Amino acid sequence: MPTMSMAQTSGTTTGLITADPDSHWLVSGFVGSNFAMNASPGSADFGGSIGYLFKDKVGAELVTGFTPNFQHQSAFFGLGITPQVNNYMGNVIGALPLGADAAWVPYISGGAGAISLDATLADTAGNAVELSSSRFGGDIGAGVMGFRGNWGVQG
Repeated sequence: MPTMSMAQTSGTTTGLITADPDSHWLVSGFVGSNFAMNASPGSADFGGSIGYLFKDKVGAELVTGFTPNFQHQSAFFGLGITPQVNNYMGNVIGALPLGADAAWVPYISGGAGAISLDATLADTAGNAVELSSSRFGGDIGAGVMGFRGNWGVQG
């Protein structure tokens, strides 16, 4: 889904040193849903990212996402169990600014991090048992950012 993005230009002057005006901080948030396979019905997820683009071409970002009630249908957890799923990723970004004022920026992004799952189950005596596990995860994607001044959208 399209999300709001904000870029902060780091073009400042300190004494005789001028920072590069073509490097930017990026901050964005998202709201979406998971779907298909064992995630039926879908459940809402949300998160955000913070990143930095050097010379408008290459950068890094930290992305985190949260799904508080993941509708995972599994015999392992038991039907109707809704664990919380979180992800934390460190990505590399490659971008290609287009237009006279670089208002359109197609990009690719990918990286690695962790995916965690937390659930509360009842044992045979009816006591609550907390389960928590983290695993290696990865992501890859592509999109476009459109800017007007320091504000924009990302999809």
